[in-house]
Amino acid sequence: MPSVPCNDVEIMPANSTCSRINPNGNQTAFGGLEKSIMLQDERAEMLFIQGSLPTMKKSMKRLESIARHDQIWKWALGLLPCAILLAMVPLPAKADLVEEQREIRKQHPNVAHIGADQLEDLLKNTRDKVVLFDVREKPEFEVSHIEGSIRVDPGMTGEEFLSQYGDTVQNRKVVFYCSVGYRSSSMAEILVNQSPAHSSENVANLRYGLFGWHNQQRKLVNGKSPTDLIHPYNFWWGRLIERRESTSYKPK
Repeated sequence: MPSVPCNDVEIMPANSTCSRINPNGNQTAFGGLEKSIMLQDERAEMLFIQGSLPTMKKSMKRLESIARHDQIWKWALGLLPCAILLAMVPLPAKADLVEEQREIRKQHPNVAHIGADQLEDLLKNTRDKVVLFDVREKPEFEVSHIEGSIRVDPGMTGEEFLSQYGDTVQNRKVVFYCSVGYRSSSMAEILVNQSPAHSSENVANLRYGLFGWHNQQRKLVNGKSPTDLIHPYNFWWGRLIERRESTSYKPK
C-alpha cells in the first residue's frame, strides 16, 4: 500500500516505520528511534530512582537520629533546673540525722537506742556478749558493714528471726542497725514484741545508723578488708552522708 502524505509527515501503513520530512526535504525514519529514546529515558529514570533510594533511606535515618537526640537534650535540659535546685538545698548531715532520729523515736517509742561510742566499747570489751545485726539488703551489706555483724533481711518476720537466730541472741545484748535507723528500729520492735525474753533493756537500735557511724569515720569492712565506702541506699538518703565521694552502689 502506498504512503499517504499529511503535511510534512507521511502516514505509514501498519507495521511500517514512520518518517518525517526534514527541512532539507529528506525523509527521516523516527518511529523506532523515538521508541528507543523513550525506553532509554525510562531506564535512566528507574536507575536514578534506584540509586537515590539508599541515599534517601540514609537521610531519613539520619533525621530520625537527630530527632531522637533532640528529644533527649530537651529532656535533660528540662531536668537541669531541678538538679540545680536540689544541689543548692542546704542539708547539714548531722542535723538531718538528728531530725530523722526524732522521727524514728516517734514511730517506735518502745525501742531503745545505743550510741556509736557505747557500741564500740561493747564490741571491744564484751564482744562475746553482744550480737550485731545489719538490717539492710545484700548489695548494701556487700559494699560495707560493721565488722562481725550478721545481715538479716528487712522483711523478715519475728517468727523467722527467732527460728534462725533464737539461740544466737539468747542471753546476749542485741543491737540492730541499718542506713539511718528505720528498718533496724522496726526489726528491734518486732523482736521485743515477739519474744517476752527480749526487752528494751537488751535490744537496741544504733542511733543515727550506719550513716552516722560512717560520718564519724568509724571502721567499716568489705568482707574482711577495711573500706571507706558506704552504700547510699539511693540519691535522696545518700545526702545524709557527709563524705559523698565515698558512696558506692557496688563493692570495690
